[in-house]
Amino acid sequence: MQSNFLKYDDNWIRNYLNPMLSSGAPSEHYPTNDILLKDFDGRLYEVFQSVLQNWLLPHALNIYQIAGKKAEDFADETFLVRYTTDNQAYLDTHMDSSYFTFNTSLNNNFIGGGTYFKKYNLTLQPAPGWSVLAPSLVTHKHGARPIQEGVRYMLISFIHPIVQPAY
Repeated sequence: MQSNFLKYDDNWIRNYLNPMLSSGAPSEHYPTNDILLKDFDGRLYEVFQSVLQNWLLPHALNIYQIAGKKAEDFADETFLVRYTTDNQAYLDTHMDSSYFTFNTSLNNNFIGGGTYFKKYNLTLQPAPGWSVLAPSLVTHKHGARPIQEGVRYMLISFIHPIVQPAY
């Protein structure tokens, strides 16, 4: 599934996002140059939560025919990722440890890149503001193809079921 919910703005990326990710240090949680969205900008995180809960998650639940579950039954871990030619140009194939994942492209002023799905020998490179939804865990091993020029920015959302306490 692809969805366009975030408008591309090169000035915002260049002046606001890029300095936050310029340290070059990998995340403490993932092997990527990233920052959690809620740590980056709390207001943007709240806006994204509304999009996630009211639009993206309901569509994902419908697509995967997950009966008896609502968007509120899931939590997310959303982060911004930067790929550069000199600091993490790609990401090896892997499986996310989430129920499913949204990969949202934030820009297109780079050469190369794309999200590669090994099982299908398919590379997707959505337009800025569009998301690719894929199940995670054991079914959709994927990775980020190398970029040859420029900087690629992605918004990644790992979706996890909220475990209800047993009584």
